[in-house]
Amino acid sequence: HGGKEALSVDFATAPLNDIKAQDLAAVLDASGIKHRVVIISACHSGSFIPALKNDQTAVLTAAHADKVSFGCSNERDWTYFSDALVNHALRTTHSFEEAFAQAKTLIAEWEAKEKLTASDPQIYLGNSISAKLAEMASEWHNESRKAELDRDGSSGETALRYGAVPEDGAP
Repeated sequence: HGGKEALSVDFATAPLNDIKAQDLAAVLDASGIKHRVVIISACHSGSFIPALKNDQTAVLTAAHADKVSFGCSNERDWTYFSDALVNHALRTTHSFEEAFAQAKTLIAEWEAKEKLTASDPQIYLGNSISAKLAEMASEWHNESRKAELDRDGSSGETALRYGAVPEDGAP
């Protein structure tokens, strides 16, 4: 569950400490992970962006810092945010930015249909991670296209037309 600048996990048999935004940032900084994508599906999760944002980090949150998110229940497999982002949008694109935009639209539709106050999911993309994610999306797209062409038994000429060509240029 999320509160302003803290995430809490409550289990009756195993109480855990809250995770504060600045503590998560410190752990991530100490980890040595250069490029990171942090996805937080919790109420008020947008409050984590100021502590986490830097050039090498993408932060996607289920709600604005001052708002609650929806879909958190034992009867659901997904929260609205994780359902829209992971279960829907990321199945159609390799771009986190495009997937987030699709998810935000879908969540707004769900919330409007149920007459819920908008959660207003947030995204922050540092310049370095943005470039790295774009590079990776392009590689994934090319690899997916190449695999599709290989599966279809397409000729080298078809592979050339779609840009799925080995680096040496040979079909």
